[in-house]
Amino acid sequence: MLGSQDQTVICVLKSADPQAPEKITKIAHKSNIKKRYKELRNT
Repeated sequence: MLGSQDQTVICVLKSADPQAPEKITKIAHKSNIKKRYKELRNT
């Protein structure tokens, strides 16, 4: 089961928001899930 942080990353990845990469970077840095971000991005 995904945590709320993972769901946030997925939502941002799925969004068409032009600032998505910036938001993902901030989320990843904040919660230390850069590795998880890369895994989700490759899914």
